[in-house]
Amino acid sequence: MSSIDKRPNWRYRRRWREYPGGPQKTRLFDRKGDAQQFLDVVRGEVAHGLYIHPAGARTLFRDYAAAWRGDRPTDGGPPWLARCRKASPTGR
Repeated sequence: MSSIDKRPNWRYRRRWREYPGGPQKTRLFDRKGDAQQFLDVVRGEVAHGLYIHPAGARTLFRDYAAAWRGDRPTDGGPPWLARCRKASPTGR
């Protein structure tokens, strides 16, 4: 699933797949220890379901919020909100 190998230019290449059969990702490091540390972090994130693809991390919050709002019903909010407004002394 992942490996580290030494390149002819004396750098270390770290290779991994985000999921079995997925495309291979690579990254170069000057030191083997740095490559190993990166490998350990990514392995842990994938194992715990916390891994975020770098391209996905570039989504702006306003774009994500707009998409999220588009999935929400537009009938005045959730049912509990109407009950809270009725129970509130100010009616807000």
